[in-house]
Amino acid sequence: MSSSCAASVVYGNSAFFACGHRVYSYWNISGNEQWSRLPNNPNVEFGLAVIDGLVTSVGGDGPTNTLLSLTGEGEKKEWSNVFPPMPTPRKSVACVTTEEALVVAGGTVNGVYMVGIVEVMNTNTKEWATVASLPQGSMFLSAALFQDALYIRNRTSVFTCSIPDLLHPQRMGSLWKEISSLPEDSSTLVAFGGHLLAVGWLHGFY
Repeated sequence: MSSSCAASVVYGNSAFFACGHRVYSYWNISGNEQWSRLPNNPNVEFGLAVIDGLVTSVGGDGPTNTLLSLTGEGEKKEWSNVFPPMPTPRKSVACVTTEEALVVAGGTVNGVYMVGIVEVMNTNTKEWATVASLPQGSMFLSAALFQDALYIRNRTSVFTCSIPDLLHPQRMGSLWKEISSLPEDSSTLVAFGGHLLAVGWLHGFY
């Protein structure tokens, strides 16, 4: 099992990182920095998102491979079932939250089959729906929101779809558009300072 940090999410002045079962938080307020160890998650290879203010693991390889949210305070913090499970349990997903939905893309089912499934949960009604699939079955993805569009990196390929089209499709056919390929494999997509960045890369993993 790799101990590399495979999932992260930023919320307010805090950032959260997952390394295997371990989850850490970091915050920096007025120059005061602090790292904290959070309770272990029962799964590995999950994504991280923030839903209704709750840090939530999405998918994963383990006993509860759909959604688990960090609840409670202090020593009573624990990973709990708060939201409805996603229709297709899987690991190694990409996930992001918009103003109205959690978007979960790709991953592997039963640890074997790479899928391009994209499922969304309306964060108001807590109902799930299946939307336009990715053109390729994918795992170990990276995703970022940039200028009202979702960008997903699959190895060196990058696909994009506008959030309104994805959540409220008005036309038939593929909604995903492939843009220029990245020069390196498995970069992390980050929206920062008015730019979409591809940070780092990974060699010899596949």
